[in-house]
Amino acid sequence: MIKTLVLLSVMAGATAAHAQFSANDFMAANEAAQIVGGADACKLKLDDKKLDAFMKGTVAKLDPTALMHFSNARPIQQQIIRDMSDTERRAHCSLLTGLAEKRGLTP
Repeated sequence: MIKTLVLLSVMAGATAAHAQFSANDFMAANEAAQIVGGADACKLKLDDKKLDAFMKGTVAKLDPTALMHFSNARPIQQQIIRDMSDTERRAHCSLLTGLAEKRGLTP
């Protein structure tokens, strides 16, 4: 009986955690972390007003799991970019430019 109650409690907790997770939010957080974290390393110019609006209007409204991912993924971008070969860096920075344009963050 106790094992059954413990199992039900674990399942209920997993269901509650899953209800807070959104794959779309996670992807938005990942893109935002890549753009913001890699902008300086890639010499990517972002429009300050557009970036502020995106952070307040999109990123700030993401589910808690996605926000945590943004906070964790953002700071490692510069290190990842520094460790890339020239070709990898050029390709990655081109990708970030495309993501920034897609999100409307470029001047």
